[in-house]
Amino acid sequence: MAGHNPFQVFRKNQTFWLAVLTIGAMVSFILLPAVLQLVSGVSGAGPQDIAKTRNFGKVDGRSVAVLNQDRDHLRLFFRYLYESLAPTVKEDQVHLLQRLAMCVQEFEERVGSEALINDWLLVQYARQVGYAANRESIISYLSGLTGGLLSDALFRQAIRDTGLPEQRLEYLIANELLRQQMYQSFLLTQSVVSPATRWDWFQRLNRNITAEVAAVPVDAFISEAGEPADAQLNKLFEEKKGLPYSPVSADSGFEIPVKLAFQYVVAKPSQKVLDSVTKEEIQKYYDEHKDADFRKPVNPMTKPTLPGIGGAVPFSPKPVSPGPAGTSEKKEDIKPEEKKPEENETSSLNSGGAKTIFVKYQAEKPAEPVGPDGSAADEKQPEVPNPARQEAPAADEPVTDKPAEKPVDLSILYKPLPEVEGQIRQILALQKAQAALKPIEEKMREHFQAYNTNFDKGLEVPKMPDLTKFAEEQGLKLESVPLGTVYDAVKSEFCRKPDERQFIIKLYREGPVVFEPLTTPNGGAALWITEIVSELKPESVADVKDFVVKRWKETEAAPLALKRAEELAAEAKAADKPLAEIFKGKDDVKVVETEPFAWKSYGPGIHPFIGLMQRLPLGIGEVCEKGVAAGDAEIDNKAIFAPGEEFMKVASSLAVGETGVAFNQPKTVAYVIRATGSTPSEDVLWEQFPSTNPGFYFQAGMREQQQDGFEAWIKQIREETGFQWIQKPETLDRRQ
Repeated sequence: MAGHNPFQVFRKNQTFWLAVLTIGAMVSFILLPAVLQLVSGVSGAGPQDIAKTRNFGKVDGRSVAVLNQDRDHLRLFFRYLYESLAPTVKEDQVHLLQRLAMCVQEFEERVGSEALINDWLLVQYARQVGYAANRESIISYLSGLTGGLLSDALFRQAIRDTGLPEQRLEYLIANELLRQQMYQSFLLTQSVVSPATRWDWFQRLNRNITAEVAAVPVDAFISEAGEPADAQLNKLFEEKKGLPYSPVSADSGFEIPVKLAFQYVVAKPSQKVLDSVTKEEIQKYYDEHKDADFRKPVNPMTKPTLPGIGGAVPFSPKPVSPGPAGTSEKKEDIKPEEKKPEENETSSLNSGGAKTIFVKYQAEKPAEPVGPDGSAADEKQPEVPNPARQEAPAADEPVTDKPAEKPVDLSILYKPLPEVEGQIRQILALQKAQAALKPIEEKMREHFQAYNTNFDKGLEVPKMPDLTKFAEEQGLKLESVPLGTVYDAVKSEFCRKPDERQFIIKLYREGPVVFEPLTTPNGGAALWITEIVSELKPESVADVKDFVVKRWKETEAAPLALKRAEELAAEAKAADKPLAEIFKGKDDVKVVETEPFAWKSYGPGIHPFIGLMQRLPLGIGEVCEKGVAAGDAEIDNKAIFAPGEEFMKVASSLAVGETGVAFNQPKTVAYVIRATGSTPSEDVLWEQFPSTNPGFYFQAGMREQQQDGFEAWIKQIREETGFQWIQKPETLDRRQ
């Protein structure tokens, strides 16, 4: 267990964290009463005030800081317990710490001022309506959380090591219990799901839709949006300046992420490399890999025909029933000797009740020979030839050599070489292409080292070499991706494969070094950054004015695009014809057809059972235009971009032939959607629905239902307690 402890960082920095906990505990323990008194005693709203309530006073920046500190105290206390218990448990006790690990993880995820204030409000409301947490309930809670492994000695040690006073810790755990009791009462209201809701969730995951989609871009109406006043730009900037830019979000902000330009060479064999693979290389590869890669598939349902043993009848799986008593066999009228089976030596092999008798092999004393009438045989009986027995040659007979055995031809086990020659050629060509990456990497590494050497000495840095021709000499092609954000990079040809896509995303996130040659984990490509523009966190509108103006105009133009889409939808409903036919000749409308898509998906080609077992996140499905391969929609789609929940909800609600209108997720395009197909049919889905485990499709809607339900529930509590926001919590978080 010690080797798998996820909280080793705490132990390595234990002295630092203990100091932080001690100081934090003293500050919160001494100042909290004064802060709360100050909060409840002031009637007006100050610059630090965030919210106010009729029943519980106000919440300001100082009280939020205390709440944040309290959460950190509990998080670190539970981390300490986990770290202390994890190395001591046995393998069969690992599950006992699962709840404690989940509790720590939940504390890590509960971040942000709004979440803290919601938790505070739930605790205050819980006390108001009569919930309570005493010492006995706290002990029971800690015992259940640690699987009963927490001893009194370890608990005392945890208090001493964290420096948190016992009374304060008891108060914080009591608050956590009240919060959990309130939240569990909410979850109980969500546990009952109607059959109609389950049917909806089931269809979200299992119903595939095809559609015609007509795109109406918002940009087409920018010119009609007018020009913004300075006050309007400043207001929009203040609302969005602390949010990151994201072209796939309707809540995109003005913090511009890092931009990169890069070059890459993919180990993709050219025709020249393919032609360079010789027949001798192919033959050698085939001989070395045929056992592992080129065996013929064996049909597991094929049953071999067993040869006869000792001249007997060949094996037959059909049981042979004995004839009626008193009947005689036709073959030489010999009636086989009957023998009763020993106990436990029978086995029923089929539903018809037929028995196959398995007689245990055991050495027995040979029976005395008897005659046909049952008496002892005095005369020697004629010996029956046994073809299974071979007589040794007499001493005076000449011994002849046996004919040489013909060697077994094993070639029938493998696919013939002509059948797999093309496959082997591709493999060998890929290996050569990957080897050709090395000299290109070396060229770039030479430049990288020279660049850094001159830069450190204050000398003029060497010019970036053009490796286009050099790459061609290796049988490869050099590609370039212009300066852009990660959102631009993932649309490049380089990111078609998942491995390369994840590599680029990680590169943008971690921060690369210019000109340093990098190789993808699968060895399929070499890449280097040629230009870096650091992220921009604007301080004023002037820093990103063009960006702010464009966003303001897009917001103003969006209703115009939606109105145009609704007019087109009305026209389509009246005509009841394919959209491509109705809108032919309209330059401002682009019509495309889609491949089948579902509202929710675990990913292309992943069965819901596999997704559930592997705990994959269930996300929104991918909408590919006709002819676009799964996984390539973001790169190859011409009209449909980031469809989002609204698009999927409208499309999934349409019967075949019906038309609807929806924005995409960032609200940059309004779409007219006409359903053209639905598979499987509703009758087939309805037959599958009752027998499908709800766990396979609950994720398709449960999270959204709980989020919507929680918002409604917390809104009701706010109304009952007179809660009002003075300033948005996101504003405070941005300042931090």
